[in-house]
Amino acid sequence: MKFFSKRGQKQTGNLFPGFQYKSEQIIRFLQSGYTFTILLDNGKIIHHQPKDVNAFGAWLMAHHVPNILHSA
Repeated sequence: MKFFSKRGQKQTGNLFPGFQYKSEQIIRFLQSGYTFTILLDNGKIIHHQPKDVNAFGAWLMAHHVPNILHSA
């Protein structure tokens, strides 16, 4: 059972290299420096420091994952 539902368009099965969660499992994120704080659909909050911060941020945006700072 999903804890939260993600707003916007869902993608299917997309993984970022070195990150174990699919894009559709991510509800929202917040970036602070090199660290991403991520809310998953099961209610768990995780922290991720990707090797390529810009590519990871672009991947999140390409999959319509809302940034907490830019959500209404």
